Amino acid sequence: MISGMRAGVAMARALPVLLTLTLAACSPSPATQALETPTSPAGTSTPAPSPTPHLFTVISGLNSVPSEDGDGWTVIGLVTNRSDIVAGEVGVRVTLEGPGGEEIEDQEVSLAIPHLGPGETAPFSAQFPGAGEPVAAHAEVTRYSLAGRERAEVEVANLRALATIDGRLAVVGTVINRSARPIEVSQLAILAADEDGISLALASSSAHRARLEPGAEGPFLAILPAGLDEPSLTPYADATFAPEEPPSRLTFVSAPVPMEDEQGDVFVVGVIRNGESRPRWASVLVSLQSAGDVVGVAQEFVPIPLGPGESRAFTITGFPRLASGAAPGAGIEGLSVEAWVDPVRPPDDGLRAVPLALQVRSYEAIAGTLFLQGTLENDSGAVVLSPTVLAAVRSLDGAPLTAGWRLVAESLEAGESAAFVLELTLPRGADLVMSEYDIVASGLAPAD
Repeated sequence: MISGMRAGVAMARALPVLLTLTLAACSPSPATQALETPTSPAGTSTPAPSPTPHLFTVISGLNSVPSEDGDGWTVIGLVTNRSDIVAGEVGVRVTLEGPGGEEIEDQEVSLAIPHLGPGETAPFSAQFPGAGEPVAAHAEVTRYSLAGRERAEVEVANLRALATIDGRLAVVGTVINRSARPIEVSQLAILAADEDGISLALASSSAHRARLEPGAEGPFLAILPAGLDEPSLTPYADATFAPEEPPSRLTFVSAPVPMEDEQGDVFVVGVIRNGESRPRWASVLVSLQSAGDVVGVAQEFVPIPLGPGESRAFTITGFPRLASGAAPGAGIEGLSVEAWVDPVRPPDDGLRAVPLALQVRSYEAIAGTLFLQGTLENDSGAVVLSPTVLAAVRSLDGAPLTAGWRLVAESLEAGESAAFVLELTLPRGADLVMSEYDIVASGLAPAD
């Protein structure tokens, strides 16, 4: 049992039964469960089915910490694969035990990364909102699938933890493809521990490049909760080999520009273009740098695919607000931007973008935010999914000042209407009188 927790470090407490050896087996699907084997003709035999490989795991490092909002508890642990198979979709059942040995609550969670190879370790966390302080916690692997995949070689480097104004930690770093083939980075996670190696918090990446060519790299961001005192950080990454593709023709029309809103928060504005002859889904990842150091990472995914030859303005917000002294440089003048636009998924899902009727009823700027209100109508003659309003504001010389989009509903029936309010972040000192507006509505409908 791990004990001797230091007071004041996220109020973490060690739990009994921290090392468990688990033997898990894949449950056969209903279609493959054992059946009576028919009698074979003389002189022939029916081959016996191959036994399902077992996954041997060790669960260690179980620890409970108060939930970030103070209402409930979070249990964090590690699973190590002691078998020679690659497991996917690993599920872990976590149980809280009360003072009398009774089971308070339980739930099944997934590992922080989707695959676990031979000898590999991955963390997990289970949230128990409203739960009382547990006496102990238990965990066991309850499910998995056989992944049977090649292992892509990925490196996580340049980890830095930056304090934010609300006491949390913004962890930034670099993901590098060390393989000789393209990879898709499915998930990144950061485990924070104290000086004794006891787990205190687990956070998944909120922004990273999904696809990396051989030797390519990209930044990422993960946010850890408040109350951590200079923790040690351990990265976990999962990547698979991606199919070879021609170079993407998604490009920036011009370099993305950092701007500052009325509250002094930084956002980035730019324009992307689809130079291909087919629609493309895309993501934009932006890294803010000060004096050569990464001080913020944020990402945006387009809600409607870009049509062939289409250009679309974007605004990226949500960069962590760093505490004073957490990063070098001061003000927007000391910031530089590095950005990537990458294809996200091929438009082979049988859907196409269709225009929708739009009526804007009012424009109003309040405290550095532009509010656009109106109604959109599905006049396409068929049900549409993801009806979305997209808007951009440009100066008279064509430079983008802000842009954004708003998903209005999950779907709209033919002839159905829906009201919307779209909020756009404005740069400090923006002159809306001397600006141009571009507002459209679009949805997704089955391809003809």
